[in-house]
Amino acid sequence: TWMSLVLFLGGLIILAMALWEYYHKLREEMTGADHTATKTGVGWMRIATVVGYLVSMNILFSLDSVFAAVAIMDLNTQFGWMVAAILIASVIMIFGMIPISAIVSKNKHFAVLMLSILAVIATKLLVDGTGSHFSNGLLLFIIVILLVNDAAQALLDRATEGRESAESQHEVS
Repeated sequence: TWMSLVLFLGGLIILAMALWEYYHKLREEMTGADHTATKTGVGWMRIATVVGYLVSMNILFSLDSVFAAVAIMDLNTQFGWMVAAILIASVIMIFGMIPISAIVSKNKHFAVLMLSILAVIATKLLVDGTGSHFSNGLLLFIIVILLVNDAAQALLDRATEGRESAESQHEVS
């Protein structure tokens, strides 16, 4: 059916986008180059460029949001919620770009977590597109497990850094 084809193609698009971003993150880490680094000065031209970029990316990748929403929600009963979620995500993308990018640049594992969630959503779309069924409950369970795992890893990393810092200070004195 057309719906199956749309779901399958949507899954392929999201999976391709997630893998593309994984590749760029890995390449950035391997080469040590930060391709997201920008000038520190903020002028009107810079702001206009960033807003223009955000609007164009939002338009270009709005299908990504639609496919993700279709994967999670039942279109027959929750269409209004889907539209609201897409609009809210668009507003957050436009106004939350700077604080979100600061969080992601400080916590690189957060970016990988988001890409992993996209890969799980893409998998659901691919499965649903083949005519099989991938439960929304299972999807949400996997996402919760990813979030809990990431939080636990962040706590473990902080504890390890704190212990290493304390040991190095002890050796200096």
